[in-house]
Amino acid sequence: MERKFSVAKEGFIEDFNNHEVTQEIESQNSALYGLLGFDREKNPDPVGKVRDVLRGEVVLIGSRLGRAQAEKKIEYKFSVRVPTESIKKASPMNWESGVSWVYAVEKDGGISGFSRFLYGFFDKKKGSRSKRGLQVKGTVRGSEYKGQPYLSELIRKMVSALR
Repeated sequence: MERKFSVAKEGFIEDFNNHEVTQEIESQNSALYGLLGFDREKNPDPVGKVRDVLRGEVVLIGSRLGRAQAEKKIEYKFSVRVPTESIKKASPMNWESGVSWVYAVEKDGGISGFSRFLYGFFDKKKGSRSKRGLQVKGTVRGSEYKGQPYLSELIRKMVSALR
């Protein structure tokens, strides 16, 4: 099971690295990077912190259930621990206290200010932390942020590979 988990976890990390959300944030030139308001100076690698948690803290836990006497078998139960609190701590949206960008990306309406977000290149003098967008006083669009599957989808895929 440990070998199977190792392969599944490796695939999970690869899927995380190749996911469009991860790619957009790492490019630092996307609308999503701007919408999330990352500050290149204060947080130059927001995805790297999450990746470190996933590599180090997603673990397989096994326990022996007992021995089936008639069949001369030993039963084990396995589970995967995904450290949601560590992920939240590694992925703060600095401008929205207590909110994780990893989980906000997945939730409809999870990123506030979407209707007032103006994408483009702006420098810090104009008030842009990310240099990729501004929050304007008026409404730019009449809709709210629509969440998209991200980490929870990747976790489900990894767990399915273990069944």
